[in-house]
Amino acid sequence: MDKKTVSVIDLGSNSIRMTIAEIGKDRSIKELENRRETVRVSEKMGPEKTIKPVSFLRTEEAVRKFCKIIKEYDVDKIIAVSTEALRKASNSGLFIDHIFKSTGVRFEIISGEKEAYYDFIGVSDEVDMDNCILTDTGGGSTEIALITKGRVENIISLPLGGVVLTEEFLEKDKVSAPALFNIFKYIHREIEKAFWIDKGKNFPIIAIGGSNKAIGRVLNKRSFSVEEADIFYLKMLGSNLEERKNILGEHSDRADIIIGGLSPVVYIGHRISAERIIISDRGIRDGILAEEAKMFGKII
Repeated sequence: MDKKTVSVIDLGSNSIRMTIAEIGKDRSIKELENRRETVRVSEKMGPEKTIKPVSFLRTEEAVRKFCKIIKEYDVDKIIAVSTEALRKASNSGLFIDHIFKSTGVRFEIISGEKEAYYDFIGVSDEVDMDNCILTDTGGGSTEIALITKGRVENIISLPLGGVVLTEEFLEKDKVSAPALFNIFKYIHREIEKAFWIDKGKNFPIIAIGGSNKAIGRVLNKRSFSVEEADIFYLKMLGSNLEERKNILGEHSDRADIIIGGLSPVVYIGHRISAERIIISDRGIRDGILAEEAKMFGKII
């Protein structure tokens, strides 16, 4: 077999994404399809940490849509992974079994460290990863990696996701000063666990994740200063929900969590006096595909 078609499905706390790619014997990767659906798996999980029935249904519907596309491409292999939402959910086993029975797709829950590793592999082919801080903010967590001389020196996964932070600290419309104070106090306490982040002083930040990408889309830039990120963040803070929807345009479904989602990278940018913030569209699915290509090349 000179080539194979692989589908990678990534279920996060806010969105579920699918990439279908053709992998060649030379380890080449040709993207054929890329889809995204908002499912909000971690929405209103509460202190009991249970995925709600509405999230079961939203995810099932999204996976069914993906399966129709997968069938059209005659995919050879499906790899389905889940991250923070299922890592912390008390009923994740029931959820995984339900989705498998109704769609035939079984999700594997991967660790935060493995998620950050896949992020690194996925981004490294696109961006200079010599010395940087890599940060991936999803709906339920933020993965942070310190990269020095092109190697991962430290990795951590922290509960600093856009959905989680929004539900815990922020109002739905205009954000108040006390709420903003509390969210940054919490982010500071969590990032103290990544004490090594200060080794990345003046390094650039490579930022992935939907909320981080939103800055790049609105600014129409893939690289910008911390000050430019501040201006965008302040604009979000000064806007109500409807105004944020208008600013975000086609990505208005993120308007309710955008402030929570941007808060970690804003904090980190100032913490390390980042040289620049560079947005990458790559991520976990790209890393998984790269690993698949590596293994396929060995087999061939």
